[in-house]
Amino acid sequence: MKQGTRETFEAEIARLRLVLKKAGIDPEDGPEALASASESVDFPADMHATTETTVSSEMVAKLEASRAALASSEARQRAIFESAVDFAMVLTDRDGIITDWNSGATRVMGWTEEEMRGQNAERFFTFEDRAAGRIAEEMAVALKDGRASDERWHLRKDSQRFWASGEMMPLYGDHNLHLGFVKILRDRTGEHLAGQ
Repeated sequence: MKQGTRETFEAEIARLRLVLKKAGIDPEDGPEALASASESVDFPADMHATTETTVSSEMVAKLEASRAALASSEARQRAIFESAVDFAMVLTDRDGIITDWNSGATRVMGWTEEEMRGQNAERFFTFEDRAAGRIAEEMAVALKDGRASDERWHLRKDSQRFWASGEMMPLYGDHNLHLGFVKILRDRTGEHLAGQ
C-alpha cells in the first residue's frame, strides 16, 4: 500500500464509512455486520456484493492499521522531541512563528511551551541580532544550504544572555513542501566563558 499522510488516510476512512452508510451498513458494527448486511442490500445483478463488502472491509482494516502505525510513529517522534532535555528544539512556521517548543527549550531558555507557541522566534534572539535581521538571514541560509549553524548569544526569559551553539534547518513535508524550520541549540555559556 502506498504511504500517505494522516489526512489522506482519514479522508479515505471517512469516504469508505460514507459508502457503507449509504448501503445501510453501520461501519462501527464490524465485519460480522458487514457480512449480514450485504444479504439485505439490493445490489445490482452484476455486482458481487460479498466480494465488494469483503474488499471494503479489508480496505477499512488496512486504513485503520495504517492510521495506528502513523499514530505510533508520531508518538515515537514526540517522545524523542520531549526527551532531548539538554537541547532546545524549537519548530516554527515559514515566517518564524513558533509552533512547537520542547521541554529542553523550557529548561535552556525559561519560557514554557504555552508562553512561546504563537510568538516570533526572534524573542530569544538578542536585541542586536533582531536589529540586524539575523533570524531572516539564518532562515535564508538554512533554505539555501540545508542548515545554518550559529554560535552566539541568545536571550533567556529573564533577559539574561547565554551562549548558544546550534543550527537551524528547514522542514519539508510531502512533495518537498516547505513547512517551516527547526532550530536546535544548546547552552554552551560555561565552555564559552572558560575559553575567553
